[in-house]
Amino acid sequence: MKKTLTLLTLSALSLAGAQASLSGPDEARQPRSAEAFALGRAVCAAQIPLGNLSGCTVNTRSAASPLPILSVPLKPQEGKGSWSYVPARVLYGSFTRPNAQDVLAQFCTETDTCRSDAVLLTRQGTGWRAVGVLPGFDLDVCLTYPATGGTDAAACLARDEERVSRMQVFRWVGGKAQVQKVAAFRPLSLTRPDSAQCKGGWEVTPNQWHDRDRNVDGRPDLTLNVGFVRYPLNDRTCTMERAPRVLSQRFPDLAFYWDGSKLNPSAQTRDFLRQYGEPF
Repeated sequence: MKKTLTLLTLSALSLAGAQASLSGPDEARQPRSAEAFALGRAVCAAQIPLGNLSGCTVNTRSAASPLPILSVPLKPQEGKGSWSYVPARVLYGSFTRPNAQDVLAQFCTETDTCRSDAVLLTRQGTGWRAVGVLPGFDLDVCLTYPATGGTDAAACLARDEERVSRMQVFRWVGGKAQVQKVAAFRPLSLTRPDSAQCKGGWEVTPNQWHDRDRNVDGRPDLTLNVGFVRYPLNDRTCTMERAPRVLSQRFPDLAFYWDGSKLNPSAQTRDFLRQYGEPF
C-alpha cells in the first residue's frame, strides 16, 4: 500500500484546488529539489509530533521525480506497507518572530486533493527545525500579511475533497498556531434537496483576489471576487427544470480589512457570507 507521486501527479495536485480557478497573486510555490530534501530531512528528524508525518523517513529521489519521498509506516490496523508523501507547496515568511527565516511546507499523498497538515519550520544554522504543525491548513493559494509585532501572517484559500473553498488566516502566537476561519463556499450539489442552495438554485465560486489597501491605513486588505450564479432548479427535488443553463450571473466583490491580526469582513460582506457562505 505504497503511494508515490510522479512530477505530473504532483503538479496536478498542487494546481487542482482553488489555484486552478482563482486568479491573482500567489506567494506559495512548488519547492525545488534541494530545498525539498532539506525540509524533508528536518521534518523527519523533528522532536515534536507532526501529525500524519510523525515517524517518517526520507527516501532518495526516484527516476520519476526529483523530489524526496517521505515514507510513513502504516498503523497496525491499516495493514502492511507505508504512506508516501512528497513536498508539494512552500510559503516563506517571518512567522515565528520578526526577521526570522521561516517556511510553511505541505507534503501531499497521491489523492485528488491534498489533505495533509502544513508544517512550520524555522531556519537553524544552515538547516531547518520543525516547530509546529497546522492541522487542516492547505497552501493552495496564499498571501502573507504584516502582523502586529513585526511577524507575518498567512492567508490561504484552498478547495477540499468536497470542493468546498475555504479561506483561512494563520498566525504563530506564543508558540502556538492560531487559525482564523474567514469564509467558505460550497459548490451546488444536486444530491442535497433540503439545502438552501437547492431551494435557491445558487452557487458561489471564488474567482479572483487581490490585496490592495482598501481603507488607506497603510496595511494591505483583501478583496475576493466571487461568481454568483443561479440555475433553474426544482426546489423540491433539486433537479434541473430544463437543459442546464444559467438564469443569472454576477461577480460581487467581498471586502476583508486586515487589522494586523485578522481579516474583518465589511458589513456588506458579512451579510453575503451569512446568506451564501458555508459554515466551518
